[in-house]
Amino acid sequence: MREAEIVAFHGWGFDSSFWAGWEDLLPENIEFTVFERGYIGKPKSTPVFTGSERKNVILTHSFGLHLCPDDLYRQADLVVICSGFIDFHPVAAQYRRRSKLIIKQMLNALQGHPEQVLKEFYTNTYKPDEPRKLPEGTPNLDLLVEDLERLNTQTFEVSLLKSVDNICILHGFEDAIVHRRKGRSLYDTYSKQAKYFEVKDAGHALPYTHNQQCWQFIEPEIQNLTS
Repeated sequence: MREAEIVAFHGWGFDSSFWAGWEDLLPENIEFTVFERGYIGKPKSTPVFTGSERKNVILTHSFGLHLCPDDLYRQADLVVICSGFIDFHPVAAQYRRRSKLIIKQMLNALQGHPEQVLKEFYTNTYKPDEPRKLPEGTPNLDLLVEDLERLNTQTFEVSLLKSVDNICILHGFEDAIVHRRKGRSLYDTYSKQAKYFEVKDAGHALPYTHNQQCWQFIEPEIQNLTS
């Protein structure tokens, strides 16, 4: 019998293949399903929790925290946040202006060169590791622009997780997209119910590049739920 179910949400610019390798890590008593936003060559799909007797776990990467439907958070026993943020841009004015300018440049460049924008984004996302290739397929330009505009302005509704008893926050120490200060800010927000871990030598794509290390932090949290 499956004792827990994990639903995983990738971030902006990725697809469900971001979670490749996770099923090989998980024991047989855990169901693993993936969200697909449909940015590159795949149809959209949003899984739901299916087992009434199982423990429900949400696993998010980056903007995936914002893409997960509200009703799933209300059903969650554990939320794992990798490389996440409440709002994307830095707080300090000078860094915030630069960050907003970069997003504006990306939005402009997407109109003519979406593949090049994604390639550069992947290069920075996977640092300090080598970037992976883009998924095969035609980029969905409208959806990429729509969600990048959301990322540029949207603030995560922190009350969505106030009723979740268990939160695990993971952040790469070398994250070049979302500074680890954002992960620590999430922990400060949910400190009464959260645990926070930084992964040395990991960048923004740590659930892909360091999935075994991530699982070492997550597994005890799930065991506590199911024991």
